[in-house]
Amino acid sequence: MGVDIVGGSTTSGAISLGLRIAPLGIYATPQIPWTTGIQIDDGAAQTAIVIGGATSVGTVGGAGNVVWYYNPTTTVRAIAMEVAGDASGNISWNQGTQGALFDLCVGGAAGVATPILSMQKTSGGALAMGFFGAAPAGKPNITGSVSTQTSTVLSEVITALANLGLVTNSTTA
Repeated sequence: MGVDIVGGSTTSGAISLGLRIAPLGIYATPQIPWTTGIQIDDGAAQTAIVIGGATSVGTVGGAGNVVWYYNPTTTVRAIAMEVAGDASGNISWNQGTQGALFDLCVGGAAGVATPILSMQKTSGGALAMGFFGAAPAGKPNITGSVSTQTSTVLSEVITALANLGLVTNSTTA
């Protein structure tokens, strides 16, 4: 592994790197890519974070991945979450455990902040979402005839939006 630690630039407006890590293989002909950009572990092969790199030698990588791991038992390592990017600029933020909540929160530290978006894939595979602190709910199914049951259909739409947390239903009969 190649490590180049730079103290920063003294020129105003210049790019100032605190730490740059690159594979020694970039100086070889042909260049030798790395398969993992950065791996941080506790010295006992219990990886906590892996950042970037191709999935195998000779594979062209895009923006790379950042993967966070946890140990649910003393002998198992599992993915907690992963942020993946590809060469086209597409980004995917993935949850590691099916059934667990994936929350996007504002207004404080973890466990205190309010979720503005909650997503979940249940153990049965169903997808659910909730907005503005509402518990995740499945995709609503609105039934009825708009031409003959307008009030019933409208009521179902309002209820569905309220269950998702997108509106507060303050309507009256």
